[in-house]
Amino acid sequence: MKIQEAEILLAKFYKGETSVAEEDKLKKFFSEPGVPEHLKPDQDMFSYYSGSGSDARPGTELEKNILQAIRESDTSYSTGPGRFTGQLYWITGIAATILIVIGSYFLFQRGEEADTFNNPELAYLETKKVLYFVSSKLNAGTNPIQQTLRKFDKGTSKLKKMSELNKGIEELRAVTHLPAGFDALYYLEMLQEPGDIVSKYIK
Repeated sequence: MKIQEAEILLAKFYKGETSVAEEDKLKKFFSEPGVPEHLKPDQDMFSYYSGSGSDARPGTELEKNILQAIRESDTSYSTGPGRFTGQLYWITGIAATILIVIGSYFLFQRGEEADTFNNPELAYLETKKVLYFVSSKLNAGTNPIQQTLRKFDKGTSKLKKMSELNKGIEELRAVTHLPAGFDALYYLEMLQEPGDIVSKYIK
């Protein structure tokens, strides 16, 4: 194999695009003597893989060993301290059941609710008093908001003056048409003295 062909196959090899046959060609090339200096590191790599006699892939024994270790760790966990966690689940389950029974007893035991006021007029006055209290607190809470809104309204009233500024700008735009008016005045002035115009063109 030529050196150029080997370099092309090496580039494909590093991109992962070579076939098994092409990799065999590379192994054969690097096993022969006379490899250029710039390809010596690649020769070392290929000689390592070809010297091992097998791919650098783990065998099925490794997978079996890993699965066996996982099974052993699962069984040692369930026979060791796992007994205590099983007892803990039973104890927490019983405690939760007792809490549910006690809670449902208090929840479903209903007594007659007593009326706090015997006189309806007195109850109405007390309700009115509480509602006035709530209203006063609500009004005290909305006062800062109302003050802020007033300041906002003052700011927007100042912005209305901007519309007056816009009117002034529109009037200034009309002033830009003044040069055209001056030209018209010049022609009018020329028409008032027709003799000058005629003498200008008759010469």
